[in-house]
Parts: sequence; C-alpha cells; structure tokens
Amino acid sequence: MKKENRILEVVLVAVAMAIIAAVTAFPFLHEGLYGYAPDYIYHMNRIEGVKEALLSGNYPVYVYSNFFGGKGYGSPMFYPDLFLIIPAIMRIMGVSILTTYKIFAVVVCLLATISTYVSLKVVSGDKFLSLSGTFLLMLSEFYLADLIFRAGYSSYISYIFLPILFAGIYDFFMRDGMKCYLIGIGLGGLVLCHIINSFIALLLTTAVFVVQLLTKKGREAFFEKKHLINLAVTAVITLLITGYYTFPMIEQMVSGVERVYQDPWAHVGEFVQPFETLFLPTGYFFNIAYVGVGIPILLLIGLFAKKVNDRMANFYFVLGILLLLAMTKIVPWEKLEGTVLNQLQFTFRLYPFALCALIFGMVLTGKETIQEKGRIWLLVYAVVMTTVFGIWQNKTALAETYGYFNEVNEDIIAQNSETVGRGEWLPVVYNDEELRERNIVRAEDNSEQELPYERYENKVGGSFEAEEAAFENYTVPQIYYKGYSAVLETSDGEKYNLSCREAFNGLTTIDMPSETIGKSGVISVSYSGTTLQKITLALSVLTVVTFVVLLIVLKVRKKGGQK
Repeated sequence: MKKENRILEVVLVAVAMAIIAAVTAFPFLHEGLYGYAPDYIYHMNRIEGVKEALLSGNYPVYVYSNFFGGKGYGSPMFYPDLFLIIPAIMRIMGVSILTTYKIFAVVVCLLATISTYVSLKVVSGDKFLSLSGTFLLMLSEFYLADLIFRAGYSSYISYIFLPILFAGIYDFFMRDGMKCYLIGIGLGGLVLCHIINSFIALLLTTAVFVVQLLTKKGREAFFEKKHLINLAVTAVITLLITGYYTFPMIEQMVSGVERVYQDPWAHVGEFVQPFETLFLPTGYFFNIAYVGVGIPILLLIGLFAKKVNDRMANFYFVLGILLLLAMTKIVPWEKLEGTVLNQLQFTFRLYPFALCALIFGMVLTGKETIQEKGRIWLLVYAVVMTTVFGIWQNKTALAETYGYFNEVNEDIIAQNSETVGRGEWLPVVYNDEELRERNIVRAEDNSEQELPYERYENKVGGSFEAEEAAFENYTVPQIYYKGYSAVLETSDGEKYNLSCREAFNGLTTIDMPSETIGKSGVISVSYSGTTLQKITLALSVLTVVTFVVLLIVLKVRKKGGQK
C-alpha cells in the first residue's frame, strides 16, 4: 500500500511540474522575449560575465570583465551569481544566449516547484494539500509577472528557498527542531542568489522569532536545549558557507565608493502599492507591482480564515495578510526613507513573502479542517483555477505592456554592456557618458599623456607600455573596486608591485613608487582580489568539503550498523 501511494505521489508531482512549467513558460515559445528589456539584457550579460570567468579559471568572479566595454563591473560582489554557473556552462557548450536564458528559467521554475511541494509536505504531511499550495504559489500572478514581465531572474531564483525557510521555522517551533537546517538552507540560499530578498528574509525571520518568544509555547520551544544547539550549529555552518560572499560584500560597502549605499536611486516611500492593486485579476510592473493576490487565492481566503489548534497555521495565515497590507500606505513608508529599509527600493519586494506565508497558513489550516475527499477537490480547484488565470495573466498583461522583442542575440547583448539599471554598484563619481569608448591610459592625473591599453581576454584588466616612466601615477580604463593590483616588469626583468586606488573619475589609478621612475617596461593591471576575499573563500570551501565528508562518514556508519 505504501509503495502504491509513493508511486501515485511521484506521478502527481511530475504532472504538477509539467503543468506549472507549461503555464509559466509558454511565452518563451516565441522567437524572442516578452518583458522589460533592460533587466533581461543585464541578466544575460551577467551570464556572459560568469562564462568568461569560468573560461579564464577565475571563478568566483568579483568583477565582470565584459561590462562597460571591458572597464568591468563589480556587480557579483553585491548581486551574487552562484546559480548562474548553470546557464554559463550552457553558453560554454555553445547554446545561444537567448535559448540559455529560456531553458534556465524553466529549470528554475521546476526547482521552485519541487522545493515548494517538499516544504509544504514537510509541514503538512499531505500530498493533496501540498500540491494545492504549490499550484497556488507557483502560478500566482506575482510569480508569473515577476519572471516573464519584469524579468526578475535572480529574484525568481530566490523563490526556490523561500518555502524552505518557512518549513524550517515551522519545524523549529512546532516539532523537535531536527529539521532546523532548513532555516540555514533557506537563508543561505537566499543570500547566494538575491541580496534584497535575503535582507527581507533575515528581518522577517528575526521578527518571527521575537513574536514567538513573546508566547509561552514559543519560549519553551526556543529555549529547549536541543533546539538551541541545532540553531547555533545551523547558524555557524550557514555563515561559514556563505562567508565568501557576505564578508567581501561588507568590505566593499565599507570602502564607500558605490552609489547605492550613498545615494540610492529608489526610495521605499516613493513607490508604495495602492491597496486596490491587491485585487487586480492580471498584472504588470512599473516600480509598483500592479498585480493582485490572485483570484484563485482570494476565493479561498474566507474558507481558511479560521482559528485551528496549530498555532503556526494561524500565525502564518495572519502574517501573510499583514504582509500584504504592509505593502500599502497603511505603513508610513515615506517616514522610513531615512532608514536601512530604504534598501528595499519597492514595497512589492514583500509580495512573495506574503504569498508564501499565506499559503503555508492555508495548507496547515486545511490539514485540520478538510477531510481527504475534500482535499482532492481542493487540488482539482487549484489546478483548474491557477492554470486558467495563469494563462490569462501571461497572455493579456504582457502583450499590453512592455511588449515583445524579437532581436535578442549575443551581439545585441554585448553592445548593451552598459545596461545596468541605475548603476547601483558603480563608484559615485563615475560618469559613463564622459568615459564611454575610451580605451587609453592617462598619465599624471588624467591630463599629461595617453598610452594604448591592451585588455586581457576573458579576464578583468590589461597591460600597457611605460617607457622611461616619469609620472607619479597612471589611470587605466578599469572601474575601481577595492582589490585591483598592478605589476611593473622592466626590460631588465625586474618586477615591482604597484598599489591601486580610486581616481577622481571613478577609474583605477596606479601609484608609482620613486624607485620605478625612469624605468621602462610593461605595467600589468588585474583584479587580484582582497585578502579578505581569499581567506573567506578558503573557509567556505573548507566548510563545504568538511560537511560533505562528515555526511558520507555518518551514512557509511549508519549502513554498517544496520548490517
């Protein structure tokens, strides 16, 4: 009987994945792309940047070599690209950039479908309720519009980890805490794919823990010795694994050169969701997410709005409603613009968290209030309604807004290497209009002499000839980030390590020590990285290897004990 149930579950999940992928991705069947061109061009250039880094053996990459005509862009130090290795490998294998983009989007959709189902199954234990929740979330208006219309590639990748986080929190407060590692996977995964969503997740997780600590049962769960040990171990391992990204990011932030941290272009109080948008039948984005909660979900809210014995079911349901309301002017967002919350940019960033919490609450409520036959009918409803409204969402909202772009290829992507939104991670003083198309080295504060600059292939940096160097500094056409270094190799075979700093125009200046003046040779410039980057990368790799070895050893011992 168990075997038959298992086969049925596998079949149901496979069919669900096929339906969700088909509804989500049918706009990709067109020759070109729908959606917001600047964003998907940027993401395609990110894929190309990772591809070049892999080809040069320079991964993890901290500065993309293909952006700004070769001047480089430190996007990966602030916008993690670990999961872009998959499409980058596809590019190395010769798949076109457009096909790669589409295939990987479908792969992410399938992965998010699996993680959502498994997470809901962990908390509910019921396949029909879990599948219903999966359809409601994966084919929600917001998810569809975010991927297809807004081209929110990395934010969509982060949806793989949201339900895992919610399942981990549930296990911590409602069970024995042995699946506390799900919190680490959820938060760690978010950190390595979308920094803004991980920021929200950290704030939200902290808030959930604080609220739970205000209750007697919450305190009992938190202070249980086993729970605390599991949470501490999870926190340390997650911090070590993600440390190669988080600590260098903080290091660059402290250096204080990037625009987004000194003068963010979007203020959270400027683009607040109008309340009525929550009820729209289809939707699109324009700094505000003009998408609704979704008719299929709205019709079910009343059915599940009831108190049950599972206190986390009640908590998640209420949390989802509150987060939806929090996107609107009920919260005085304009008064929060001078706070760290300004980094959210738009209140619609809360949308996926609201939907995830709401659907978790529904599924957990249904576990107590709906019998097995009713759960089957709920699944039928979820499949039919989300499929119908999902197709409607993709066919109407997209065609009526940004439109369809037929010409998307490698040449167009390369020609638009300066398409980086508002250039959040450029130096504050960098002026791309003034410096565009320049591929020369300037000596003595950008004014005395010009020298030809030869760029490396697939690698950040380049080299130039300095004959009888008589200048105290040279400014090379590389956008400055902490971690640049240079070497002078003279015609006599001598080598001198040279220091780099930010120039007045945001490029990289090389300071020449007195002992190099008058010497001729080649000056090579590259992004060699900071000491902190190298140390944290080593720690992260060591942690992963140690963790994998321990798992293998434990598994082998367990098998040996069973024999």
